[in-house]
Amino acid sequence: MSPTGVTPGAANQAATQRLVATRIYIQTEIDFKSVNLAPNSTALDALHMLQERGAFGQPGDGRYHDRWTIFEYSKEFLIERPLRDFEVILDVMKTWEADKDNKMICKPFPARNELTAQEVVRLVGPAGQESFVRPHGWVHIEMKKSKWVKRYLHITDTAVYHSKDAKKAPTKFGFALKSSDRIHLFETPEDDYIHYICTDSGESLREWLAGLRAAKVRYNLLASRNILSI
Repeated sequence: MSPTGVTPGAANQAATQRLVATRIYIQTEIDFKSVNLAPNSTALDALHMLQERGAFGQPGDGRYHDRWTIFEYSKEFLIERPLRDFEVILDVMKTWEADKDNKMICKPFPARNELTAQEVVRLVGPAGQESFVRPHGWVHIEMKKSKWVKRYLHITDTAVYHSKDAKKAPTKFGFALKSSDRIHLFETPEDDYIHYICTDSGESLREWLAGLRAAKVRYNLLASRNILSI
């Protein structure tokens, strides 16, 4: 018997039971690898598991590179979001509705370096002093289905604010803002759960995405400090 009253075998068995077999699809919705995730397994942990399973080929193969990224994919809304290295995959999956067709898909992402913890520290700062430029400017927002309106968008510490109709997206440089809460919490989810936004150029799109990711990390840091100070 161990000093804690639990035999090593029992402890190992309990740890194994906490693992969750999770499918991560590779580039398409057809091929997948199953990995065993712990409650604290991050996206970077999962990438290492997939690499060990040979999902990315071998050195010298065309598939072997360092841009592989895990995306959260919603088939209902046809949107995908790249997970940052430190995001806990099972926590993300807990926000999914059980009857929705959501998946984790791993595929190359050209802006892979923007998702690393080092980049977040560079942008937000180790003590929370932001060093990133908060993007602001005119964008196109889909206020209702197929109704796009040009609005001025800006980011604060706690939210994203926006102060001519079109039948389709005004530009090809689009992204979506989706709530991390469950969809059933919204009285009118078709209006409030997700917002589609277009910028006027690829450069401004990248600035907005980088700024939004950094702002979200800063918001989480501020929230955790408030909890600790209570």
